[in-house]
Amino acid sequence: MLRSVLSPSPHDPMKPIQVVLKMVHGAVQIVNTPRIKTAAQLRDFRPVQCRDGRMLHHSTLAEGPDGQVWWLFEFDKALIDAASMTILLQEVAAISDSRSCLLDAAPCYSQYASFVHNLPQDAELAFWEQTLRGTPPCLLPKSPHPGLPSRSATPRVHTVIKQITSSGMLTALCRASGLTATNVFQTIWGLVLARSTGSMDVCFGTLKSCHDAAVPGILEMKVIKTTRDISGRLFNTCLTVQPAMITATDSQNVHFELLETHDLTEYNVVAAVILFPSYYELHIRYWDDFCSEPEALQLLHEFCDTATEVARVLEAMSKQENESH
Repeated sequence: MLRSVLSPSPHDPMKPIQVVLKMVHGAVQIVNTPRIKTAAQLRDFRPVQCRDGRMLHHSTLAEGPDGQVWWLFEFDKALIDAASMTILLQEVAAISDSRSCLLDAAPCYSQYASFVHNLPQDAELAFWEQTLRGTPPCLLPKSPHPGLPSRSATPRVHTVIKQITSSGMLTALCRASGLTATNVFQTIWGLVLARSTGSMDVCFGTLKSCHDAAVPGILEMKVIKTTRDISGRLFNTCLTVQPAMITATDSQNVHFELLETHDLTEYNVVAAVILFPSYYELHIRYWDDFCSEPEALQLLHEFCDTATEVARVLEAMSKQENESH
């Protein structure tokens, strides 16, 4: 992951390709600074200078309050997924806790690249084109008054967050009905889009992960993305359901917990459901030249309200089924 960069394709500069570097050079700089007290101070701290040009990736360790150590990761043009980030943090926590800890051998990415190149991608693309043919676009409407301060300002991604209060009920009902959390939240996001667009025909982007690839140590991750060459985009929103990036275990003294994330996205709006061990959290990420903060908050509340409605319906169905038996 840390050797992964995106470079312009030689055939089309607008379509980047992922490149995994065989070697990467790092720079370590120790600077005496006042204690970092907020995440904003950590984001604004820029001590590292790279003599050979711009650094591909950048991390800053700083002493925080109450004996904590704050760590800022910044990635430049790289594909970073939550599953890989969690693995990285788990390994760092294990090494920090015990320097004699033995880690699994790193996977061979050249084998994975060869595996991907041999996949029948034309047939897979033809399947999706046939499956989605005739599907009407599902585009969340752009705000007439987005949150961008002025036309000259650079658009930025913002995030609003809310805990899903019906998490416990949804978890229990999913286990009882055999549904996955992803199944349920895809349904919820579909209902939110139907109400927002005024159409019952909805579609949206999603991440599909954890399909075993025929390469040792690799889990294949597929990003399903569909566009239309003539009539424009088929959808402009995405839903992702992912585990929380925490590494707390009973056997380790060192653990990491995610404080905040700023994730650039090609979609206008992304709904990210974060699965913590005891609760779920919803993040609505949006570009401020497309959506205003009040509208993002409205999506946030509507999603959580719909989650409560779905939980009640599933609970009623479960009770009815039990009574019939």
